[in-house]
Amino acid sequence: MIMKKPNNKKRILVLGGTGFIGSRLVAKLQEEGMFVNLLVFDNPSESFSKKNTTIFKGDITDEKALEKAVKNSDIIINLVGSFNKDFYYSLNVAGSANLLSVCKEFSHIKKIIFISSEAVYGDYAGRPYKEKDIPKPTTEYGFSKYLAEQICQFYSQKYNIPVIILRLANTYGPGQKVGVISECINSALQNRPFKIHKTGRQRRDFLYVDDAVDGMVRSIDYPVKGFEVFNISGDKTYSLLEMISITEKIIGKKIALTLVSPKKQDLVHMEESNKKAKNILGYMPKTSLREGITKTINYLKNK
Repeated sequence: MIMKKPNNKKRILVLGGTGFIGSRLVAKLQEEGMFVNLLVFDNPSESFSKKNTTIFKGDITDEKALEKAVKNSDIIINLVGSFNKDFYYSLNVAGSANLLSVCKEFSHIKKIIFISSEAVYGDYAGRPYKEKDIPKPTTEYGFSKYLAEQICQFYSQKYNIPVIILRLANTYGPGQKVGVISECINSALQNRPFKIHKTGRQRRDFLYVDDAVDGMVRSIDYPVKGFEVFNISGDKTYSLLEMISITEKIIGKKIALTLVSPKKQDLVHMEESNKKAKNILGYMPKTSLREGITKTINYLKNK
């Protein structure tokens, strides 16, 4: 079943809309003419102040602010999350619980879309992970996302709230502040060595940010009745050394490398299957790694 284009009459509440992925999602929703609500802690840039966009002040831990934003929304997309270990549980877990607790009081909510990560799967099992596989996270970040998924499933089943979980692959692109690709490019542009852990043969499924956003937009009109999970990923994995080689060819120079001790929680191989999203949502990643890195380089050069 191929999904139709989203119904632009829906009111979409985006949590985490000023972040790397969230800001691209908001721009896409505005471009599609949707009614966008944003719950933001800091003052957003002027680019968010457009027609059919309403800004609510607060954050996902603020119950009163959430109530105001949720009351005026039909569909909620929760991108709130942190890679900072100090906030794994306060934002990734407690924040999600707070949102679901508020949403159960509003029967008009049509759907919650929670942005999770392929990190919930844990160590590579010798084949791409499928949605039916049981998550076995081996990192605190992956564990925090898995706990948040479990909270979503509990509220979905207990209070009949439609929930979609999107497990994103390793997302990169213009505007990313922390990430192996942006760090590699910045090292090259600033003529400093790029630090890689282990041997650089770790494999990643790199997902360009616009392809991630496409998966989110396509899930808006999917008629989920209960709780459902989709993997949103690219079609091919690359080692860090392969990613570095592609970057060198685009920039036109060698990148000095410094091998450092592996991170305790660094996964060797991360890969998930996107066949379900392709078959049901009509999702199709369009951006090759070379094209995505080129766009990211051009962005960083013009900052």
